[in-house]
Amino acid sequence: MAENELEVSVAEVVEYLRISHEFSPVLKKVIDRKVTVSQAKKLGITVEDVELQRAADVFRVTHQLQKASDAEQWLRENRISDDSLEQYLEDNLMIDKFKHHLNKTTVKDKYLSSPEVTGQITEMIYQDWLEKMFA
Repeated sequence: MAENELEVSVAEVVEYLRISHEFSPVLKKVIDRKVTVSQAKKLGITVEDVELQRAADVFRVTHQLQKASDAEQWLRENRISDDSLEQYLEDNLMIDKFKHHLNKTTVKDKYLSSPEVTGQITEMIYQDWLEKMFA
């Protein structure tokens, strides 16, 4: 049987993901995205057309889709509609803006006093110092 003759249902994919313990983490990511986008909208966070176009351009470059025909073929092969990809990219932008909002409005002392964070910052400072030493 040729690969293009093989039919796989969504139910089969979900069943496989559940049995292999991969369903719950994916479901959590989807729910996290939806909750975050919903909260971002409540805060009045929006995405401009130019931002969405830039995100689409970055997506195409990242996925090595140089020509429009490459992108169309990729979408077909992955069974993704233009609207679904656009919504995914828009949600990514909304989530990123929401994260920036949280960063601006959250008191960071709690996080900066964490030994893990302090260790990461110390390592970053050290790596920057090394780069300067060998520059």
